[in-house]
Amino acid sequence: EGTIGIVTGVSILAARRPSSVNAAILGVNSYDEVRQLFKQAKSDLCEILSAFEFWDGKCMDIASEYFKMPNPLSSSYPFYVLLETSGSNATHDEEKLHTFLEKAITDELAQDGVVAQDKTQQSKFWTVREGILQSMTNLGATFKYDISLPINKLYDIVPDVNRRLTEAGVYKEVEGKSDTDLPVLSVNGYGHIGDGNLHLNVVAKDFDPKIADLLEPFIYEWVESVNGSVSAEHGLGVMKADCLKYTKSSEMIDIMKQLKTLFDPNGIMNPYKFLPSS
Repeated sequence: EGTIGIVTGVSILAARRPSSVNAAILGVNSYDEVRQLFKQAKSDLCEILSAFEFWDGKCMDIASEYFKMPNPLSSSYPFYVLLETSGSNATHDEEKLHTFLEKAITDELAQDGVVAQDKTQQSKFWTVREGILQSMTNLGATFKYDISLPINKLYDIVPDVNRRLTEAGVYKEVEGKSDTDLPVLSVNGYGHIGDGNLHLNVVAKDFDPKIADLLEPFIYEWVESVNGSVSAEHGLGVMKADCLKYTKSSEMIDIMKQLKTLFDPNGIMNPYKFLPSS
């Protein structure tokens, strides 16, 4: 995070844009099936698999409402997968993708699926995925957590947070819908399954300190219990510097501090970031 060095130059290798790109959205009944589907996609699609994103049904409902875009599938599902392939042979890639989808549905790893028919529809698929956070922010005050977890436990924290807030009386789901009379409006998750990165979101009417106290340090301790990381792709910065203890041992943090002092004795390189204050 720029705490022990300064970037003086950058060299970027721009890869050639793939001539054949396909995208598909699948409806899935459980996170375990999402995980199995990912394993199968890596095996069957292999070198042309370029993206495998997932989100839960609450994310789909909120994003679809915000962007005024109907669910691309004919029914609603607990989970959705956005799968993308990139290659150089359109016929080969399309056949490979359709064969994979047919097998996934036959094996009941996915209940339904649709392949984008053109670039416009591909863009709409990605609009839903990339616009999830924007739609959450429009709905209410969003407590955002960017965490890294083992793939087999990646989504487990979402129902655990749901349960904690429900037991505290600030959140309740009735037939899959949130009780809007309570302070919390939604608990949901989405992310990049390939690198074990989950974006956990709790949407509330306001940034209520009571809700924050229910979430922290509970979420960080949960992450620590499965040897995860409290910050996956967005870094620690100032806000999460004191949370490093949930990911690294005290001995390792001491070594980090020694390295910081060695490279930056005056503390002028991006100060107050990354390392805990005490």
